[in-house]
Amino acid sequence: YTLFVTSCCKNLTNVTIPNSVKSIGEAAFLSCESLTNITIPSSVTSIGTNAFGIEKLVEIHCKATTPPTQLEFGAFFDIFSSCKLYVPTNSVDAYKAAEHWKKFTNIIGE
Repeated sequence: YTLFVTSCCKNLTNVTIPNSVKSIGEAAFLSCESLTNITIPSSVTSIGTNAFGIEKLVEIHCKATTPPTQLEFGAFFDIFSSCKLYVPTNSVDAYKAAEHWKKFTNIIGE
């Protein structure tokens, strides 16, 4: 499944994407202005342009042991220094080396 979110999420602060989702669509969470925390399951293999174009996003928990490689330009907008990226402990180095993901300045194992 590909995930797209409608404009009814303006007051949403936390989201856990279901394991059935394989792809996060373009601008999927763009209208979720209050979103601060999101969990991406290991099933997600692609993330569309501006999917997480949210300035208030402070935490992303990505459960994939191998960083998803199908990321469109601007998938995370400009949150690389303000948002903490939590990944599986044994995968920290892989995320620090992976295209797009390595732009995050705070990659933390959990």
